[in-house]
Amino acid sequence: MSTDCSSASRQRFRLWTNDLHTARILRYAITVTTAVAISFSLAWPLYFLTPVLVSVFLPLPLPAPTLKVGLSFILYVIYGFLIGLVMTLFVLPYPLVFVPLLGWILFQIYYFANRGGNFILVLMCLLGVLMLPMLGMQYDIIASGFAFYFIISGSLAVIFYMLGYFIFPDPPTGLATPPQREMQKGYSRPAAVTAFQSTCAVLPLAVLFLSLNLSSQILIMIMAAIFSLMPEVAKGTAMAMKTMTSTLIGGTAAVCFFFLIVAVPELHFFTALMFLFTLIFAMGMFSEKSYAVYLSSAVTTLIVLLGSSMGEGASITGAFFSRVILISGATLYIVIIMTVVEHLWSMKTPR
Repeated sequence: MSTDCSSASRQRFRLWTNDLHTARILRYAITVTTAVAISFSLAWPLYFLTPVLVSVFLPLPLPAPTLKVGLSFILYVIYGFLIGLVMTLFVLPYPLVFVPLLGWILFQIYYFANRGGNFILVLMCLLGVLMLPMLGMQYDIIASGFAFYFIISGSLAVIFYMLGYFIFPDPPTGLATPPQREMQKGYSRPAAVTAFQSTCAVLPLAVLFLSLNLSSQILIMIMAAIFSLMPEVAKGTAMAMKTMTSTLIGGTAAVCFFFLIVAVPELHFFTALMFLFTLIFAMGMFSEKSYAVYLSSAVTTLIVLLGSSMGEGASITGAFFSRVILISGATLYIVIIMTVVEHLWSMKTPR
């Protein structure tokens, strides 16, 4: 009898995962929920970055990662944060050198991304040069320690990402595998112009956070960095509305989640609730509905807000809602600045 039940369960599981749409939904919901449950339970420094990165990686139109690809992703994590650590330890004490060097590095990162560079490498380098200097404004040893924990968090995110594809692989559907992005060789003027626009948007925000020592709001900088990599970010008003919609959806979900978990502060309820939320978001995210474009960023916003608010003595206060406002303001600022820079550049460029 038990053998028959086990066989029936395996058969149902194969039926679920043989459907591409269902496999993607289950992969996203279960992998993100597992990453959230483990990281929030253990709560090492920068623990929230693991589920944030998993939620960013999984919806990407990339082929299933191999072991070699996974190891290269981990090396990207280490590389990105070594750059940030060097900037923090040796350049940050000299602001007149640090600010222009940070601008040059940001330009190189965005230029590499716009020419078709690996998204994971770009994201890790961007987070490294923006996060670690903010943490290093207090003590160098803090930046060194957080660099280590970011490598741990980033590596765990890659492991969760690979496990998600291992347990829930894409079934053989006959559909074309998403092609690998090819690096453009030589100089690319469009890529350079877009990189300049992105740098003009992000550099002032980074300098502001460093000048005011807003290390407590580092999650806002993380959201701004992730958002600035979206290829459609400079499309003006429509993108601004999409950004605000995604942030408001994620913020509203976070408020509902927080009220529910305060009522039942148990790990099993937290895990079940996170699975329910991510499952609902995944069902919309991988559908053909018009609102699907909002949901990936909304889940990231949900996790960021929970990561900054779930803790001992946490409560729904003005500080929680202010994070929603700050994230909305930061992302909206990037859209506005990049739109203005693009407009000014188009006026300057001869037709």
